[in-house]
Amino acid sequence: MAIALDLMTITEETLLNAISEIINSENYSINAKIASERFKDRPITPQQSVVYWTEYVIRHKGAPHLKYHGLNLAWYQYFLLDVISVILVFTSLVLFITYKVLKRIYKYALKNKQSQKVKTK
Repeated sequence: MAIALDLMTITEETLLNAISEIINSENYSINAKIASERFKDRPITPQQSVVYWTEYVIRHKGAPHLKYHGLNLAWYQYFLLDVISVILVFTSLVLFITYKVLKRIYKYALKNKQSQKVKTK
């Protein structure tokens, strides 16, 4: 369908080469025709669609059920800060408990090792 060009590194030469390739290559025109056929294959025309949705919104008094529900969220909920904080607290708690358990296991093993050395001497 198209050739992607980087906006920051585009030059006159790269733009002209891209345009030339699109115009002269048969693949681009075939793909454009296929996309056009798919776009035109609609049950109703765009004009009928606009009329239908305009009347729909009027019938349902602004259609609040179609509006984005994120508009009603607090900023910390919108950015999921409440969820992230719960995950961070839970992860910190699990890591802290794991650290304490491993520390006790290490102390217990070290204590047993020292007691075995004392017994062998």
